[in-house]
Amino acid sequence: MSAGDPRHDAAAIRGHAAAERAGRDQQPYPRMHRMLPLPTPDIVTVYGADWCGDCRRAKRYLEATGVPYRYVDLDADPAAQQLVDDAGYRAIPVIVTPLGQVLVEPSNDELANVLGTAA
Repeated sequence: MSAGDPRHDAAAIRGHAAAERAGRDQQPYPRMHRMLPLPTPDIVTVYGADWCGDCRRAKRYLEATGVPYRYVDLDADPAAQQLVDDAGYRAIPVIVTPLGQVLVEPSNDELANVLGTAA
């Protein structure tokens, strides 16, 4: 390889690396992004919708175990829907605990583990 060979040219190497990074950004899979925090509530807060079976199940679980909670109907509250959307959540229910823990579509067992209740 000669001194003028592009394989030895630092600018060419940097340009190739940049092109590779740009190509990765164009792959069909979206990059994972970090979820933004939701406000930490004073009681368990369930962001959901009445048509959502998992939302109804989570509410039944909280009621059956005596956990006080606030339900926010995303269909009826556009500001809350925007808050959840802006935070990056795309599935419901989104349940936020007073410790700031966020659960997305949790099972009853997951709820029990986080809230310290019996499933």
